[in-house]
Amino acid sequence: QTVRSFSHGLYTDHVFTSDGKEIATISLGTKTSGDGKIALQLYDKEGKQTAAIQNPEITKGTSDATVKVGNSSILQKTEYDTKGNETTKTDGNGDQISYAYDDQNRVTEITQGGQKTKVSYQVNSDGSTTTSVTDANGHVKQETASASGSVTTTSDLGDGSESITTKYTYDDRGNKISEVYANGAKKT
Repeated sequence: QTVRSFSHGLYTDHVFTSDGKEIATISLGTKTSGDGKIALQLYDKEGKQTAAIQNPEITKGTSDATVKVGNSSILQKTEYDTKGNETTKTDGNGDQISYAYDDQNRVTEITQGGQKTKVSYQVNSDGSTTTSVTDANGHVKQETASASGSVTTTSDLGDGSESITTKYTYDDRGNKISEVYANGAKKT
């Protein structure tokens, strides 16, 4: 099934499977500059966008047309694992960002341009969770959230030789009532 809309000089066709999942979005029309515009978004069977193509190359046949990535096309791709997590995103320049996950579908590693950022999670004895993010330069940032999900501390540990920590307190309804900075200053 295809649903067409028209807005600001562009026709947009949304293509759906018989069970209602969108598998493609095609935009056709003219930009305000007068140039033609064609954009194509493709989706997997779960409804997740897997590709976006700006200015695809179209070859018309006698009864159909073939769409492919041409020299002037811009292609963006996203890949997913079997759990639906994004594993790789490729931008229009071909640069990639890759993600790794733990068994709870939490990001554990982000790789971009050969640089890795690592993320770890620790459940503390009071039920709070500390999330640590270590960038490619070895700098560490930590955030601790209470069992109810309220952030209680944020710390920038830098390269390990310094530490800047901010602490947060909340009332019984979960509203933040104060922030205490590393220098002792307090915001209420």
